[in-house]
Amino acid sequence: MQRRFGEKGINCYAVHPGNALSTYLTRHWLAMRLLHAVVRPFTKSMQQACASVVYCAASNDVSRYGGIYVNNCVPCLPSQEALNSIMSNRLWVTSLTMIEKVLGQRAFSAETGDQF
Repeated sequence: MQRRFGEKGINCYAVHPGNALSTYLTRHWLAMRLLHAVVRPFTKSMQQACASVVYCAASNDVSRYGGIYVNNCVPCLPSQEALNSIMSNRLWVTSLTMIEKVLGQRAFSAETGDQF
């Protein structure tokens, strides 16, 4: 997305929220509540998980960059796979195909002809 929309002033970030989040989705299932009680010390709160997203949206530190990977509010170098232009194009096409299956023609901007 950064390659396609960066010139239009739109920055895109890949944000990692964390490996395990502490939520109350399992509150009605006893077995999962017990398991969650054991792993809770190793999880992030919802606020901690959202911190990297808020950082990308509001921080001047990353506002001049786009297309970066952010983990725990720290900009990181992307993997070699992420820099592979052939694979990124395949991901783009696959993503658009999936979006179009759900949204139909609403997946395309009527004003500019650009794809979302």
